This record gives sequence, C-alpha cells and structure tokens, in this order.
Amino acid sequence: MIHAVTSANRDLYAKQLAAMHKLRYHFYVVQRGWSDGLTIENDREYDEFDRPDTVYLMNLTHDGQIKSTFRLMPTMNHYLLDKLSHFVDGPVPRGNHIWDMTRWIISPSFRKVSGEKYSKAHSELACGLFEFAATRGITHYTTLMDTRFLPAVEQAGWKYELLGLPVPFGDRGETAIAIIIDAGPKSLAHNRMIYDIDYSILFESPPPRIGERLEDVLARLDVIETIEQISDREARMAAWDGLNTQFSAA
Repeated sequence: MIHAVTSANRDLYAKQLAAMHKLRYHFYVVQRGWSDGLTIENDREYDEFDRPDTVYLMNLTHDGQIKSTFRLMPTMNHYLLDKLSHFVDGPVPRGNHIWDMTRWIISPSFRKVSGEKYSKAHSELACGLFEFAATRGITHYTTLMDTRFLPAVEQAGWKYELLGLPVPFGDRGETAIAIIIDAGPKSLAHNRMIYDIDYSILFESPPPRIGERLEDVLARLDVIETIEQISDREARMAAWDGLNTQFSAA
C-alpha cells in the first residue's frame, strides 16, 4: 500500500520518516557522495525541500517497513529546478497542475532480484505516483535525474519531454538531466497495465485522532484488503457493514 504522508497526517509516520531520512543518507551521502546543501543529523539526510508542503509517498509493508519512497512538492513555491535552473532551457515549469518529484529510493531488501524486470516495490510506487496525480489534478511531474536512469523511464513507456541537455554534476563524472513527465489519467491506466496492478493502491490517512497509532491504521487496512478479496457480493457487503459498525464505535 502506498501512503501519502502530508502535513496533516505526518505525526502518524514519525518512525517511517526517520527511517526514510536514514535511507536517504546511506544512498545519497554514503554511496553517491552528495554533500552540497544537505543537512546531516544522526545519519539522516535533510535538505531545504523537506518542508510542510512536501508530500512523501511511502510504500509500506503490513508492519510499517519502507519498501520504496518518493518526495513530491508543488511547483508554485520554490523548488529544486528554481535552485538548479541551469538544467532547464527556458522558463522553469510552474503551475498548480505541475509537481516536482525527487529522492526516489527502493530499500535494499526490496530491490529486484535476478530475472525480474521490475521490483514489486517499484511497480507499486509507480502506480501510486500516478494515482496521487489523479487525486490532486496533477497533469505533469518534473524531475532532475541521473542521465543513466533515462532508459528506465523509456522502458516503462512514460511519456516525457526533455527540459534541457545533460549537465555534469558532482565530482564523479556523472551527468543529470531535467525532464517533465505526463501524469494525466492515461498515464495511470498505462502503469496499471504494464505493472499488472488493476486496483487502487494509494491511501491517505486523515489527521490522526488523539492516541491513534499507525499500527491501528495498518490493521484496519489489512481488514479492508481481506474484505475486498471476498468474491461473494452479499458476503462482502455484510463484512463492510460489520467493519463500518466497528469503526463507528471506535
């Protein structure tokens, strides 16, 4: 399940956010040698774009472990391509319908194994990314990516346009490229088809009630998924009625 972590429900995900920042530290700082503009605290990586209007998409296991994650933010406020505008030929994209995505990570234990075209952690997060776009009226995502990853975007069949030519970055001879990706309804349908995920995978919790824990939310989601798998319609509806009664009494 892909969880949309927002300023409204962020308190539920304190452990997951801490784990995400540690993953980012090990991937971007330790493995890739990034340091410019980053804040490092207790082996956790932060930057100026970890702020209240940021949304984190987290692919979580049933017990709350992170499988994969993306960071998203609206482009109406200052965002990465404003800071790195030399990657863009022309005006930096901006609009309520355009969001920026950064910090894509798949946890090491959930990466694809030999013989897999895509890991499940990647497939689920991709579908969640475009489902989130549908819920917010987002038509495009911008991203600045390592040029080596561009073939993977093409392999997935994502429609995109280059915003500029590859530009060197870092001190390891790497280049990065800015692109804008089509995120309209057809993109969601396409991703569900190629990844064989024909159901809603996105969950956005309302603001937590006093004393509510993520474990409580995950337990309810497990029940919901179990009910959805009941093939008999009357039995499924009866199970939904029972669940609604239980939630109302909680």
